Amino acid sequence: MVSRSRLPANGSSVSLVSGISVLVPNQRTINSAPYISLSLLSSDNHHGWDNAAVLATRSTKDEAEGRGTTQSDVQKDLNPMIAMLEHLVIVAVMVCVLSTGCTNPVDEPQFKISTKRDNDKVDVKVERDKNIFSVHSPFGISQTVIERTHGTWADIVMLRLHLNGMENFNVSNGKVTLEASVSSQDGNVRLWKDGKEVSPLDSKSPYWTEIRMFGNDGKQATTTPLKDGYFEIQLPKALFEDSPKSITVNWIDFYR
Repeated sequence: MVSRSRLPANGSSVSLVSGISVLVPNQRTINSAPYISLSLLSSDNHHGWDNAAVLATRSTKDEAEGRGTTQSDVQKDLNPMIAMLEHLVIVAVMVCVLSTGCTNPVDEPQFKISTKRDNDKVDVKVERDKNIFSVHSPFGISQTVIERTHGTWADIVMLRLHLNGMENFNVSNGKVTLEASVSSQDGNVRLWKDGKEVSPLDSKSPYWTEIRMFGNDGKQATTTPLKDGYFEIQLPKALFEDSPKSITVNWIDFYR
């Protein structure tokens, strides 16, 4: 906070803002060789000028008139500079606050990823209205936990599983578990919830999940195994209604 202090009658230091002080000489010094020095202080060290006189004595007109410089004269000369310093400090503080607020989200990733196998890899792409998690699993059977560290889930949360097949897939928010299977013979997709495979979900369910297959050429595929392709799964919004802290994803490309 910037505050303006009254200048003391005797020589002492007046703090205007944190790190800035004005050294005011005593009355005798004012009458003999008056000056005021501005020091920029940081801890115990001086930076910039070392007790340099940045405000000169009163004009030669005062000397010609045969009168000494009084404390009120010094105060009058000092006030404009104090005001200028206060404005500069306010601007500097605002810049620091704004820059800090903008950089924090960048410094801290929005999602923390953990995987079951060391060679699993999950690439994260965060957009304004979309979160895309691209999963690479050389072995083909594994698990990943996607934990939200701050912020909220995007309107669209998408998984891209780079697998040759997907005989089993499940994702859980801790309360609800969705499961799916893509036939290795005809590419038919089956979807169910909470282990009830005998009660498959349809497009009318709020948990309905669209699963599409793409080849390495980026074109949509209809059968497996995929060759350097991936399964694209747009997770339902119902899975994120309670803003879960994390989701857990499991997959099996082909049963061994």
